[in-house]
Amino acid sequence: MALDKEESDYQLALQLKHEGNSHFKAQDYKKALKCYTRVFMHIGMNPCMNLKAMVGAEQPNGVSSPQEPNKTDDLRLKTFLNIAAVYEKMAKWEEVKEKCTRVLKHDEKNTKALFRRGRAYRNMGMYEQGLNDLNKAKEILGKVDQSIEREIQLIARDQKKDEKEFLRKMGKAMKKKRTKKSKSATPQVGEYREETEQIIPSDKPQIVPPILDDDPDAPAQF
Repeated sequence: MALDKEESDYQLALQLKHEGNSHFKAQDYKKALKCYTRVFMHIGMNPCMNLKAMVGAEQPNGVSSPQEPNKTDDLRLKTFLNIAAVYEKMAKWEEVKEKCTRVLKHDEKNTKALFRRGRAYRNMGMYEQGLNDLNKAKEILGKVDQSIEREIQLIARDQKKDEKEFLRKMGKAMKKKRTKKSKSATPQVGEYREETEQIIPSDKPQIVPPILDDDPDAPAQF
């Protein structure tokens, strides 16, 4: 009975995943996300603890060999990746990173998770982490992948752009600081009082020039 229930739950979850895929292709990302999320109602969010898979299944000759991955666990990880793909379309990069990290926790060599997390890191401005993921995916594949190469180039472009923008802002801030300092500097001769627009010589009797209301730019007269 337990096996029948487990298989039934798996089939229901698989059907929801297929429905989510259809909505994704139709660019209805909200419905796709809803279907993918409901998958976990039937199979849960955490992988099963499979002792045989951990120690290896024993064959009749007494030799142990790795067991094939549990199909439910495989469906679960693929669903997380599909959710990450939806969040990519929504530009929710923190969520993309979180879902891919969850996959990599159970499958550290999952190149699709590494690629998507690398792209999420780029869009979050975390270039070093992005390069690490992309280079790892590249190493695992053992061949040139155009998508990975393009993403690496985009990281180099965005990093250079951010550095240029940082230098521009730094230069602007320094210029503003110098201008402010120059305006606040005390003149060598006399004291400038902005509120009266008067110049009071330090070594002469005080002479107050007339305030020219009709010509504020006129020079002060002594």
